[in-house]
Amino acid sequence: MRIDELKRIAEENDYEQLENKHNHLDHKLEFRRNAGGLENIVNQIAIREGIENRIFFNINYCNEKDLNMIKASIEYAETPPEDREEEKKFYLRHRWLESIGNRYLITDLGDGYYYLDDKDDYFAGKMQFTLEEIEEIKEKFDTDLAD
Repeated sequence: MRIDELKRIAEENDYEQLENKHNHLDHKLEFRRNAGGLENIVNQIAIREGIENRIFFNINYCNEKDLNMIKASIEYAETPPEDREEEKKFYLRHRWLESIGNRYLITDLGDGYYYLDDKDDYFAGKMQFTLEEIEEIKEKFDTDLAD
């Protein structure tokens, strides 16, 4: 499981991510949730980064949201550290439209159309693409994206 998936699951289950703690002994990813809406009951999950299968649970009250987060945390902890990182994403900028603006490739998430627009003007589009998505675009439009 990648870190972005774990963060999405945490957000969906009302867990907040605490700031990463760095020192010479410890580097962990921490999440916490107030259980049952009570301030004094806090569930906490900490996952050791850079090492497989290192996880800490402090669960005082458990419901479906906590079970979802526990399952996701275990899957993440079992994932080799090199496979946890988010996949890199790239902008595709048209190199000849520098002075005009409208030079970044965007796909509309609603209808799947591709168009060029300015980086700051797009609304419901996707502007960054993974290497796999870039290869799909090349194949779909029979281009090498040289421009």
